[in-house]
Amino acid sequence: MSKPTVIVLVCVKDDAWILPRFLETCSRFADAIVVIDESTGFDETRSIYKNYPKVILKCIDGKEIRFDIKRKMALDEARKIPAERRILIGLDADEIISADVLVSPEWQTVLEAPPRTLFSMQWVTLWRQTELHVKPEIRDDYIFGEHGGYFRHIYVDDGLSPLPETGRCGLHCDYVPFDADRFVFLNDIVCLHYNYCNWPKFEAKQRLYRVLEKCESKLLTDWQIQSLYVVNYGIKFELAQSNPRWFTGWQDLGIDMTSCRLEKFTTADLRVIRCIREHGTQLFANLDIWSMDWNAIIEMAVKKGMLEPGMSITRPPRTFGYKILSRYMTASKHSKILKCINKLVGWESY
Repeated sequence: MSKPTVIVLVCVKDDAWILPRFLETCSRFADAIVVIDESTGFDETRSIYKNYPKVILKCIDGKEIRFDIKRKMALDEARKIPAERRILIGLDADEIISADVLVSPEWQTVLEAPPRTLFSMQWVTLWRQTELHVKPEIRDDYIFGEHGGYFRHIYVDDGLSPLPETGRCGLHCDYVPFDADRFVFLNDIVCLHYNYCNWPKFEAKQRLYRVLEKCESKLLTDWQIQSLYVVNYGIKFELAQSNPRWFTGWQDLGIDMTSCRLEKFTTADLRVIRCIREHGTQLFANLDIWSMDWNAIIEMAVKKGMLEPGMSITRPPRTFGYKILSRYMTASKHSKILKCINKLVGWESY
């Protein structure tokens, strides 16, 4: 059997804080890295690619496009690469495949698999620091392993299957095709999620998701949005020790696997501000986005040349009923009884 062409697919937007680590690790096991870049010039993201010859870069400038459309663009670009067999790995820039990919027999199994084989990796959520990860809360609608749910996938491409139509208006969509004749769950090779290691950026993304659910998706109530995006604040996670094996192989190659550059504000904050400017404050009055000093963010963005001067934001008043319900939704993350009530009355969105 001929050697397959391994292709990583990723959508990037102002991810300089993690991008060198991502590209450095992917370059060790992949033949090509297809990058759909929608960076704004907020940071030095686009100057990083020149150091990684395996990158196939497609830049998007101007109006933002939906995430599901960008994912399809990445898949189309990958299929333009001449190859007898393609192995597709869909990731985000803050997701690093563990160093087991260098030594585990599982990787050889991936390389030898026939088309229409789907491999699933456990998604290890690193919690604030790489030494700790979150033990999964077992749910009946996902398959979980020892370290996390099987949320990231490797697909041996058949050249035809499309991306599944999932998510809401491009939010939380799948990354590779799911049309498969064989499903394999990997145990050694895991996907390390660094999202929570950059806490300010994580909070900014959560605020943005709440706003997009409200003004673009329009499928969830305020209560459902609160339930969906309050989970990481209200729930008491059980933490476990990370496996050193996930990191040491990369560190032995001189790759920094621990540091994270934190930022005072992000492009997610800028997008929230633009949504508020377009739709007004009242639409988002009951969303959990108002702990931020938005006028301070506007001032920093103006100094950076990312926003024009003259805008200010005044927080709209919340109703007393919403304050009570907000506290209830947070408390429900600790109570199985309250979770059942939420599902019965339709406050849980999934």
